[in-house]
Amino acid sequence: MKYRVSLALLSCCLLHTPIAAAAQDDEEESEEQGEEESGGENEAESEEEEESGDEEPSDGEEGGGSLDDLMTGARSEDKPTGSDGDDGDGFDEIEGMDDERPPGDPDAFVQPKEEEPKEAEDDGPDSAFTAGVVLGYGVAMEDVNPFGFGFGARLGYDLGLFSLSGEFLYFVGETIDMVTYDSFNNPLGSSSFSRNVWQVGIDAGLDIEFSRAVALRPFLGIGFATVSGQSANTTEAYFSPGVSLLYAASDALFMQLDARYEAISASWGGVLILAGMGMRI
Repeated sequence: MKYRVSLALLSCCLLHTPIAAAAQDDEEESEEQGEEESGGENEAESEEEEESGDEEPSDGEEGGGSLDDLMTGARSEDKPTGSDGDDGDGFDEIEGMDDERPPGDPDAFVQPKEEEPKEAEDDGPDSAFTAGVVLGYGVAMEDVNPFGFGFGARLGYDLGLFSLSGEFLYFVGETIDMVTYDSFNNPLGSSSFSRNVWQVGIDAGLDIEFSRAVALRPFLGIGFATVSGQSANTTEAYFSPGVSLLYAASDALFMQLDARYEAISASWGGVLILAGMGMRI
């Protein structure tokens, strides 16, 4: 009986020994495999750290031009977009201002140059010189009218408030038939009699403006007039006060209406109505 128990114990021991050894071998293999895996992970982490270390910029590079790139990149990332996805116009202008930043001072901000307001285009100042033509009619307080239909030309200079103008006028006058009688009132015959006037003078006036287009100009004219006819051919000084109404149709074109009284010495006098048109030259 004892021998049987001993044999059973011995057999159990013999069977248990290889099983335990096998279990111990399995544990050692699993530990070695775990160490190999942990070592591989450590090596991968070290390689990643080395790669990330190579990509980091140096201190010298950060203090140089790379700061401008970082600032520009930050603006581009923070720049808002419009409702349609387009970049905002205001940020485009700020981004364009980076090119105006002076070298050596990346934080300096240059104010954009404000555009000077464009002056309104002007056709130029109105010329002070004027030229025009004149047509009119005159009536004299005489038996024979030396004025009648007249025409002429004017050349003026505008001094602003005052004006000066030189003019030449010719009046065709009037021709009449005269019958002579004897002492018994019998007609002896008839003859034609005519008179006309031409004159050269200067007018000085003062402008009173009612608007930009309308002005009233009282003036005084002086000069010399020659009265021609069968029985008269004389040159006398004349004196002619009057008033003009001016209308500016445009910056260059104007119209003028004159009313004046003209006295040629003490011999003849009459009322003249003249209409003129002129332009600035």
